[in-house]
Amino acid sequence: MFDSEKREIKKVFNLGFKNPLETSLQIGPDGRLYGLAKEEVFAIDPRNDQVFLLAKSPVSIDSGMAIVGKKIYFGSGANLWEFEIPFGRPTNTNPFIPF
Repeated sequence: MFDSEKREIKKVFNLGFKNPLETSLQIGPDGRLYGLAKEEVFAIDPRNDQVFLLAKSPVSIDSGMAIVGKKIYFGSGANLWEFEIPFGRPTNTNPFIPF
């Protein structure tokens, strides 16, 4: 975590995921931070600094990240994938959809 007003690092997280993508941390519609690693989609709750694994990706996450509403978009090779942020959705549904 970086304090932009004081220009200092406040906290460093060990996410525990393989190869987190540098440009993949964005705030979601619920105030959590969402991020991508090579094989996972994760969230960080800034109120308590808790890190959550949301899902293991069925494909390698190689590039990009955009959040539009409840959807996270990312690239795998030449393909665009969509992940639906699981707000109270049953865990037995597949949140990943290829385009």
